[in-house]
Amino acid sequence: MKKKRIFTMVLISSICFLLFTSMLNTTASAAYVYTDSQNVDNSTQETAFQLTENTIYDSLRLFPKRESSCFLESTGDAGWYKVNLSEGTKTLTIYAPYVTVTATVFNSEKSKVYENKFGKSLKRQGKFDVSNAGTYYIRISSDDEITEKVAYTMLVGAPDYTTKTYTKSLSTTKLTTYSRYSSIQTFDLSNVSSIPDSAIVKTISLGGTETNKYNASGKTRSICVYGKSWYRSTGPSIFEVDMFNATTPTPLKQKWQFQHYATSVTDSYSLKPSIIFTYMCENNY
Repeated sequence: MKKKRIFTMVLISSICFLLFTSMLNTTASAAYVYTDSQNVDNSTQETAFQLTENTIYDSLRLFPKRESSCFLESTGDAGWYKVNLSEGTKTLTIYAPYVTVTATVFNSEKSKVYENKFGKSLKRQGKFDVSNAGTYYIRISSDDEITEKVAYTMLVGAPDYTTKTYTKSLSTTKLTTYSRYSSIQTFDLSNVSSIPDSAIVKTISLGGTETNKYNASGKTRSICVYGKSWYRSTGPSIFEVDMFNATTPTPLKQKWQFQHYATSVTDSYSLKPSIIFTYMCENNY
């Protein structure tokens, strides 16, 4: 009787161990997202992890809605995500530095609307059109052999933005004791090929080369979008205008105007303007 009880206990222990090992193996082979200090299994469409659509407002404020802790555990894994998208052209940004992944986007009716590969030597961004607002699913998989977990990040909606500069030099204008306002100079950046179409103005530095700089005081330099209100900066040497507005951004590729003046001029004073636009644009990497 005693031997039978011992055998029963051993059998139960063995079964429990096998069940535990099976659970570990199942968990280890599943794709997941690490969030709130826990692993969230997203290996099926039914367990798809909820993403938030990234907006241009998020990107311009440099707080994009990026999911940074996504993992594939082994060969053949797939990670599923769902996101509510508005109508329009969307950008899918995936950074997968260790493995090449395939991203497939489905609509709520399970029809494929987009597919592309992302990886070490490939572009991080791809665009697709959303004709009907609603829930969309994104499946991430890989044909590479995966022997240990690999991480990737993803962002969908508006693209990442980065900061760049563009410098525009203007003609020299002269102020005198009797003419303390310069002429207005108009320049058009609409067709400058080196400026991305997505460029949005952040700040403008109104510098330049001065002649007889100490002959003028109360200096003011002004700039505006053609036909719009002036932005003015007053100072002895540093002139900068902050035009950044994430809600109603100002495009760089358009027509602009510049003017400068001084409250007092002794004899004459000249300025050859050098205008530095600091702008944000789509990070096309």
